[in-house]
Amino acid sequence: MLGEGREGRDRGDRDVSSKRDRGDRGERERNVEPTIIFDASKKEAFTPSNGMKHLARRLKNNWQIQINKEPITYEKIIDSRVLILAGPRERFSAGEFEAIKRYIDEGRSVLLMIGEGGEQRFDTNVNYLLEQYGMMVNSDAVVRTVYYKYFHPKECLIQNGVLNREINRQAGKRVPGSFASKVPGGVAAPGGAPAGDRGGGGAAAVSELVPSSLAFVYPFGASLSVEKPGIPILSSGNVSFPLNRPVAAVHETKRTPGSKKGGPGSGGGKLAVLGSVHMLSDQYLDKEENSKVMEVLMKWLTTDEVKLNSIDAEDPEVSDYHFLPDTAKLAGSLRSCLQESDDIPKDFTSMFDHSLYKLDTSVVPAALKAFERLSVKHE
Repeated sequence: MLGEGREGRDRGDRDVSSKRDRGDRGERERNVEPTIIFDASKKEAFTPSNGMKHLARRLKNNWQIQINKEPITYEKIIDSRVLILAGPRERFSAGEFEAIKRYIDEGRSVLLMIGEGGEQRFDTNVNYLLEQYGMMVNSDAVVRTVYYKYFHPKECLIQNGVLNREINRQAGKRVPGSFASKVPGGVAAPGGAPAGDRGGGGAAAVSELVPSSLAFVYPFGASLSVEKPGIPILSSGNVSFPLNRPVAAVHETKRTPGSKKGGPGSGGGKLAVLGSVHMLSDQYLDKEENSKVMEVLMKWLTTDEVKLNSIDAEDPEVSDYHFLPDTAKLAGSLRSCLQESDDIPKDFTSMFDHSLYKLDTSVVPAALKAFERLSVKHE
């Protein structure tokens, strides 16, 4: 009898505990949607109160904005929908990386921004996390090779840098092969004809006026190295150096079949990496179409409405990353021109040219004759 009573109490305790866990998860799922957390625990370059006031003001229309100033833990961030890291300038601990990874695995989203010089310049270690998702920030800077509109070479105006056509479609651009996208906003009139195409030629005329790609300013940013499962979405274009290299990339974890979005172990989390934290700062957010890039990014992070084009995701138009030799350093080395010469002979001493450097009196007679020719008194 005592054993049965004890077992009954244990079952009752388990039932109460499971109900409490379900209640906590339900409460968590209800609270997760309206909150975006800006981290400020790693001396971030920008925060909602310093340099990103305009971005925070726009996000406040639909979201609650919070600032985290303490070390990142899973419990502190799990009740939010998006975690924004705007240029961290300190190193993350293993526990913080584990918390962020778990946060993504459970269906939340992370937006990470950094700047030129990558990890070395910012004294951080974010690549440790990014490499698990096929992405890495390079320790370089993207510069424009031809002057246009912006004076500083690192203020790159990129007009053909969208790698996935879905980004352009979400921004209301004219996407080849998309009939409804021929007019601003992509609105089609009843009957399948685009709005404005009444009486012939309307949509065709409008389509010529709508740009086919977003134009954005990429200031003081670094390039990215991206491989699967990461997906590059923006590049440096063909007028910036390095040429056609990713500057923004995303990754989405696979959702567990039958799981509820945002539930424990559900998957479906998203990670977006932007190589320029200045791009969404107050100074550049309203330049060109940077605000549209921000809107599309936030829409992708917070909803399931943005479905990236699978063809562009599988085969993005990016170039290989080429390393150039340090010409100045090589020029100061002995016989640097031999670095790509023929095979070295067995008697390597024959390669030395002893006439280049020597100390003797062979030029003294010529110097004495120069005094006479120039009619200069020799003392």
